[in-house]
Amino acid sequence: MRWAAMLLMSPLATACATTCPVAEPGDLSGFDVPAPTPYRLQAGDVLKIDVWQNEALSRTIRVRPDGKLSVPNLGDVQAAGATVPELQGQLVDALKVYLPDPLVTVSVEQWTPVEIYVLGAVRRPDAYPVTRTRSLLVALARAGGVAPDAAGCAVVLRQGTDRVLRRVVDLGALRRGDRPADDVVLKPGDVVTVH
Repeated sequence: MRWAAMLLMSPLATACATTCPVAEPGDLSGFDVPAPTPYRLQAGDVLKIDVWQNEALSRTIRVRPDGKLSVPNLGDVQAAGATVPELQGQLVDALKVYLPDPLVTVSVEQWTPVEIYVLGAVRRPDAYPVTRTRSLLVALARAGGVAPDAAGCAVVLRQGTDRVLRRVVDLGALRRGDRPADDVVLKPGDVVTVH
């Protein structure tokens, strides 16, 4: 898994002194506040597919580990990576071979949890599910807060397209409100190490 590789790289990111180095503007790419994005289906999600007036094709089904669904008459359909409307359109198009004007509804019955990892000098280091937008401060609160002996900085590691992105955050400045932009929005798979 990607996060395992980032954990192994964590020692490279542990060089926090008592005061944290200030992140340069060039270090901020990849940590911008993202615009809300639609949910993308992933392996393990449970979907309810209703084909109007066709009980044989309507079903509740789990997205397989390879990201596909097995649908009668259609075979394997790629679901992982698609939004619900995209998958719905894909099924409508594929069913037009069998039905004159198929009406298909797709809904997510159960989401596969995605996680962020909070490690180091926190009271409860662990993997935490991301069910909605979560900022760095919220993640640290969820981990029980920063330990009293912490140096006062955090390193956030994120897998970019071609490299691991690294962001150093001075937690004291963040808590005082001096650097609100450092309260980064965490993404699934991010690793936060508190020093």
